[in-house]
Amino acid sequence: MPPKFYLSRGERWTNVGFRLSLWSVLSGRVRFEDGDPAVNMRVDLYQQYHSRGRHGFKSAGSATTNDRGEYRIHGLAPGAYYIAVAFEGNVTGPGVQQQARVDDSGQELRVSSYTTTFYPGTARLSDALPVRLGSGDELSGMDVYMRPVERVKIGGRITDGASGQAVRDSQRLSGASGFGNTGTLPVFAEVEFDAESRFHVANVAPGWYQLWVESTFENRRMQGRETLLLTNANVEDLEIVVLPARAWQGKW
Repeated sequence: MPPKFYLSRGERWTNVGFRLSLWSVLSGRVRFEDGDPAVNMRVDLYQQYHSRGRHGFKSAGSATTNDRGEYRIHGLAPGAYYIAVAFEGNVTGPGVQQQARVDDSGQELRVSSYTTTFYPGTARLSDALPVRLGSGDELSGMDVYMRPVERVKIGGRITDGASGQAVRDSQRLSGASGFGNTGTLPVFAEVEFDAESRFHVANVAPGWYQLWVESTFENRRMQGRETLLLTNANVEDLEIVVLPARAWQGKW
């Protein structure tokens, strides 16, 4: 039976049947570089999309690892999926500031920690490999090994492009990794502002990022965006200019 058909006046169709496809299942384990299981890690699945000239990734499923580091995601449609293990550690809690580690000369040491890791074991979205599922497939052994990376800091100022004044309270400063032809994925970030209206984001893994800023300043909704490549050095003088949001109007 064709996927689309037309009914004429007075015409009747009976015995219309639907053929259902079996869901697919994907499972594996998440481990640290020493082989220990990564417990209570969130494993996300993403699918790539192209729509009206835009390219990105959409969430397609999620699970949490058990005490053995195992995860299992069911109810998946046939297609290609990217596996991402989200690491949101180093969060000490509200009102608590972690003291920076320094060497004998007082120089601050960079923090080695884990970051969001893609299958089969890379921190870069551009190096991730898709996993393909057919109808009714149960694909196991999709293991991901978390590897430590040296994290850096992002700091700077958010400025109102119209008045030149510093914007201190940002309602949302979010980021996405993997900028370029690979699209982007959201990443976890905790933002703090100091007494001089400068923002600080600690423990960021190297890579390409897009930073989005949304804020309300003098009863105006402000927006801004900045593209950033992080290497192995801190970025403390980043300037993000925000402008009033504009509404687009048109007709189809």
